[in-house]
Amino acid sequence: MNKKANPIYGIRAKLISAVSMLLVAVIMVISSTYAWFTLSTAPEVKGINTAIGANGALEMALTPVDGSDPSDETTTGKTLADINNIWGNLVQLYDDTVEDGDIYGAGKITLYPSRLVNSSIIDTDAAVLATPVYGADGRVSDVANNAIVGIYNPATEGFYKGTGYGFRGIGVSSSMSPRQLAYSNALSSGNTYISQAQKAAGTTLNTYGSTLGTIIVRHAAATETNPDTYTAVEVQTIIDMVNGISEAVNAIDDAYVQYVIAFVAATGAKMQEGETEVYAYTAVPKTSFKDAYDQVITWIGSNDTAKSAFEGVFKTVYEQLYGTDHTGTTSGTIASIATATNELPTVTEGKADYTWADTDAGDPGIRDALSPLVNTSGDKVNVNGITIAELGTDEGKSQLGTAVANQGVKVNMKSGAGVFADVADHCGNYNAAIKIKGLTYGGITFEELDAQMQTQCDAEYAKDVADAVKFVGTDRGGDTTDTNDDYFPFKEAEGANDDTPFSSMYGYIVDLSFRTNASDSNLLLQTVATDRIYDTNSSTAPSFGGGSTMSFESSANITNEQMEALVSHIKIVFFDTKEGTVYATAGLDYSEKTSNGAGFDIPMYLLDENGFIKNDDEGIKNPNAVITGLNQNQVHQVSVLVYLDGETLTNADVPASVSEALTGKLNLQFSSSASLDPMNYGDLMSSANNTPAEGEGNN
Repeated sequence: MNKKANPIYGIRAKLISAVSMLLVAVIMVISSTYAWFTLSTAPEVKGINTAIGANGALEMALTPVDGSDPSDETTTGKTLADINNIWGNLVQLYDDTVEDGDIYGAGKITLYPSRLVNSSIIDTDAAVLATPVYGADGRVSDVANNAIVGIYNPATEGFYKGTGYGFRGIGVSSSMSPRQLAYSNALSSGNTYISQAQKAAGTTLNTYGSTLGTIIVRHAAATETNPDTYTAVEVQTIIDMVNGISEAVNAIDDAYVQYVIAFVAATGAKMQEGETEVYAYTAVPKTSFKDAYDQVITWIGSNDTAKSAFEGVFKTVYEQLYGTDHTGTTSGTIASIATATNELPTVTEGKADYTWADTDAGDPGIRDALSPLVNTSGDKVNVNGITIAELGTDEGKSQLGTAVANQGVKVNMKSGAGVFADVADHCGNYNAAIKIKGLTYGGITFEELDAQMQTQCDAEYAKDVADAVKFVGTDRGGDTTDTNDDYFPFKEAEGANDDTPFSSMYGYIVDLSFRTNASDSNLLLQTVATDRIYDTNSSTAPSFGGGSTMSFESSANITNEQMEALVSHIKIVFFDTKEGTVYATAGLDYSEKTSNGAGFDIPMYLLDENGFIKNDDEGIKNPNAVITGLNQNQVHQVSVLVYLDGETLTNADVPASVSEALTGKLNLQFSSSASLDPMNYGDLMSSANNTPAEGEGNN
């Protein structure tokens, strides 16, 4: 779609759209025998003629290739590629004014079914999608994390491994070596384990945090004359809590095993296996991070340079998990889990009360089991900034009362506070909404008090390790001219590199930048079509959007069941461009398809964590379709990943001939939660609405 540029900058800045529209034209070619588990001609999605739009106080642009902020320049005399990087209300990825307008390669991408490697974090430095690996018999022999991000080269009309932003393809090179695949797969697997660890810890805190918070506050309020006691249910909760947080720690351990494998694979280090020289990454033990670490140190031997390089990446996290003595029995997170498990009191039938500390009568208390998880004896755990010891004083209780009145109850766990905080040091902070029971203040006992329990840790151990491994994989591991064996031996150049084009494409990413002058607003997915500038414009206005839908041409050669199965597998993932945090995922609702004359439209909605369309209590879909928050006058970079989820496609989902193509157009439209009111500008308003409001002029 062509849009006439406004040469008057002062007006242009005020006419930025309140609604952003991403237009993606797609083609699905359907085959007779393709399914996720067989090798045959496959269903595909081709991204062509992609356009994007925005207005009012919400501006949008394509993120520049270097990842910087878009500019505020005027558009006169600039190419389409330059215009796309200027704040405005339209980004067009296909230039229909020239013979070959596919300047970003969107029309060259064919999407084959794949699987998202990590649903929480999109790490574009590692594999993003997992794809099937086929044997000669056509069967799937493996599903490998091997589809990586690349950039388009117009001269060769192909996508290549490389860095940059704007429009990126996701693909696989058939010439990637086993070592390169192992590196990519291990790095992605490590990231996935870290996400699983954070999720497991968050789930544990959400499930048992109310009991934990209640225990902490009750213990803080206890006195010699009024000692704290705990029920059998609370003791059982502590037991379950230990099991839950242990799952998170195990995932962290698994993650570092994968990072070690990726590190060794990136270096190209080889070792002798009998009379054969093999790559060392194939022999890294996977039983535990300790075993993997110790084995690599043994391989290195007396090579101090190589040892320093390896320890520089892994020693800190190794000692965090296994202690400074490297045994995992006296200090470190692994030892803390063991202590908590060994010190758990037994829930005895008929026993009503359990104490904080062991009693003279030999009854085990809960302290020695709980302290490794949340150590309340020092200053690492606090309630609204007040330590547990201080809460036992009259002054502390008074401070708590004032804090609660002003900001509610907040139980904070800092680095060094125990296993819950240890997990945050590796995976990132997490929190839970809890209810504290039985808090007494000023003679009043609260039955239930809403509270927040959260970690407050500054370390980013897993991210630091992953970044260091990537450095080896991209800078050192890729330098085949370096023959310095003191670090790790670099071997011959092999497999894919920046000069090898992707042989198969599985997805693409559009990197967008947003900014708004509205305060406290959110970026929303706009399902219902609306005008990009004026909500009073008719649907015939040039600036009228298409909503968030997918439109298909009618075809007599595909059944409704096949259509539903195919379109329901198209996934659109919104994530933070630089950090990779997934904000939301959208899908299509075939049950609401409507006729558009030439075919039909299928609306798009955000999905919940289980992959179902979000509904409120009354069944209204996406009543609050928030993608992410927008801070006033700050640039927010949001990327959109489009792929075809092949996890559950079967032969029954596809028709019998590749010539029976299904052609469709995907529209993504955004809006702001803020009430945006653009100035009147007659040339962009429908004629029926061209009269200025009373007291206003058309200037």
